[in-house]
Amino acid sequence: AIISVNAEMPDGSTMNLGSNTFRVKDIPDPVAMWSGIKSSDGSISVREIAGFNPLVAKMENFDFELRPSVKSFTLKVTKDGTYLEEKSNSFDFTSDMKELLNSPKRGMTIYFEDIVVSMPGGEKRKIAGLTLKVKN
Repeated sequence: AIISVNAEMPDGSTMNLGSNTFRVKDIPDPVAMWSGIKSSDGSISVREIAGFNPLVAKMENFDFELRPSVKSFTLKVTKDGTYLEEKSNSFDFTSDMKELLNSPKRGMTIYFEDIVVSMPGGEKRKIAGLTLKVKN
C-alpha cells in the first residue's frame, strides 16, 4: 500500500507532504484453546475437562485487538477402544460431546478438528486443530 499525506495550508492551498510504501500482511490464523490450554501445552487435567469451558480461538503475538469466534468444530476421542466423534455447530459442547468426555482416563487423547472461526469482517477460516492428552 502507498500512503500519501496532503495538508490544507492556511491560505487554502494543498501541499503534498510525501508518500511512503508499506507492506500489508494478512491477519494470521488464531490458535484454538480449551480451558486456556493450546496444543503446544500438550495435556489437560480431568478437573479442567469437567468444566466444559467453550472452545475459543485467540490471536497470539498479534499487535491488534481482534476477537475471532469459533463457529463449529468436531470432537474426536478413543474411548474403551472405540473411535468416536461428534460435531458442534457453535463454540460450545453438545450434550453428546459431554457424554464422550464423561469419566476421562489418564492417557486418553482428545482431538478438536475441523475448527471453523469467524474473523472480523465476517471472513470464515478453518484453523489448525487442538490435540490434548489427559494427565491425572
